[in-house]
Amino acid sequence: MSAFPVYDAVVNTDEKKGDYTLPSAAFANGALNVFVRRGVYNEESDIVIPVGGTLTGEHRGLTIIDFGGNAGSIRCESGYLAVESAGTIELVSGSAEVEGTDTTFTNLTVGDCIQIHNNDVVIAAIADDTHLTLESAYNGRSGSGITFSALLMRSYDSLKNFTVRNSTATGLNFSGCRRLKLKDVTVRSCTPNLSFTQCGQFVARNVISEYSLGVGSAFNACRSGTCSTVSALSNYSHGATTTGNCTDLMLHDFEGTSNGGNGLYVNGVFSDANVTSCVFRQNYAAGAYTNSAAFSFVVNGCTVDSNGATGIESHGEQAIFTNSTFRNNVTCGLDMSGDYCIAGKNIGFGSATGARISGSRCNFCDNSFTDASSDSCHIMSGADNNIVTGNHFEGGGNNTLYDEGTNTLTAQTNKP
Repeated sequence: MSAFPVYDAVVNTDEKKGDYTLPSAAFANGALNVFVRRGVYNEESDIVIPVGGTLTGEHRGLTIIDFGGNAGSIRCESGYLAVESAGTIELVSGSAEVEGTDTTFTNLTVGDCIQIHNNDVVIAAIADDTHLTLESAYNGRSGSGITFSALLMRSYDSLKNFTVRNSTATGLNFSGCRRLKLKDVTVRSCTPNLSFTQCGQFVARNVISEYSLGVGSAFNACRSGTCSTVSALSNYSHGATTTGNCTDLMLHDFEGTSNGGNGLYVNGVFSDANVTSCVFRQNYAAGAYTNSAAFSFVVNGCTVDSNGATGIESHGEQAIFTNSTFRNNVTCGLDMSGDYCIAGKNIGFGSATGARISGSRCNFCDNSFTDASSDSCHIMSGADNNIVTGNHFEGGGNNTLYDEGTNTLTAQTNKP
């Protein structure tokens, strides 16, 4: 009887104690669930995980897959060729039927997934360009004119308990993955370390991404993903990046520290995201940067410390910043450039400028920004109709509150 009955194959550096001596060989020969013993496994090309496959190491720090400077990756890819998103759909609560307007559902295949409100649902039947049937009934709120995307996806891959290192390509490459689980994995010295493209409902937990020759972790057009207790450390470029249309992402206990760019760099749509209990510290540029396409996201309970530019520089609309600490950042603690934003119950000290407001119709309330070498709070020229109430500003080297905006409402603000 095998010592590991739940696995199709056991990989061991000693050929007498395992079925294979390399993980790539185990998967190439048809294994679905592979267990890798402690040791260093020198791979020269890709390790391709089959659909629904698992790769499990014996020990995160002692099970090491080393690409040795070759362009090899661990790959979980659905093989999708295009994303179908033309037109809109109508949904009826309790029904599995989907009716499209100006859609081309016949470009899809039964078994593909359609994204409905960030849930990727399997397609059971396709009648014509405007009618398809879901695998399960839709039970949410009925509606029409709903945008969607649909593509071939793979489901329920699982990777855990090992280290990947030294690839001139992507260390871990996930594409078109649904409900992926990545846990207790370290990726280092790859280019980038991790890449997620068109992935949904995935979970990355207890992951370390360090010393990448490019970006630590790259997210492109992903939705409903959770990154919990993930560290992006000392990567050559940014700690983590988002591109494309990323929605409903959750970064919880994420750390972006000592990266050559920003701790987090948002360059694309970044909507309805939640950044909670994160640390952005000692990055060469900003702790976190979001462009103008980002909107309706929340930053709560974060520590933003000693970054080489701004602590958080946000150009997106409808953002919320609460209960966070901004200290000792070179340019500014919190730069709120988007419109209709809210900042409340934050603490800042020791930055060149404590807080800077460039957007309009924002609410800046119940904050404390002190001991800035320039201004404790600077409302920039062009900002208008902002509300600044109940704050404590003290110890600005130039000004405590420097208001160059128009129609600013300032009330109950302490300005010693």
